Amino acid sequence: MKRRWFIMALALASLGACTAGTHTREEFDEAFPFGRMSGLRPEVFAEFKAELEGALGRGLRVRRVGFGADIVQADVQDPKRRTHLDRYVYRDRELSDPSPVSLSNTEEATLDGALFELGSVPVQILRRLAREAHRELGIEQSWVEHVSVSRAGDGSPALWIHVGVRSPRKSGSAMFDGEGRLVRAQRH
Repeated sequence: MKRRWFIMALALASLGACTAGTHTREEFDEAFPFGRMSGLRPEVFAEFKAELEGALGRGLRVRRVGFGADIVQADVQDPKRRTHLDRYVYRDRELSDPSPVSLSNTEEATLDGALFELGSVPVQILRRLAREAHRELGIEQSWVEHVSVSRAGDGSPALWIHVGVRSPRKSGSAMFDGEGRLVRAQRH
């Protein structure tokens, strides 16, 4: 009987020690709205860019750059075959082999207008925009699920930044221009 009480007391003491220094879900969400979005760190993007340039050369043009949980990925124009795009994924600080991106005839014909320089991705402001989208959408217990950068699609050289936010119950997105000005935020 004494042994059972001793084991229960030990278990309760251990359980109490486990909660020391913990945060409520709201405090955690406020402190870490990016979840596992390590790709939003400028140094991770710089490594990704350096790996790509080491493999393919400088001045790479991309159609889209995406940041997700622990990854950065880009649809990169093949410098030797300009009508081809290949997707590269950078995960755990390792660059994947390229995988072909299928393009429709229309996408192939308008590809040049959809491309932009990899070096023009405004990576220095992405974390701020992710925080702003998170705050603007006001979805409780949410996290930033992905961030993507692409051209506007209207033939202009303008970049657009899309931030997707998700929670167990709701989702939403915010769109920013290339300068970081909020264009719209919408819950889905």
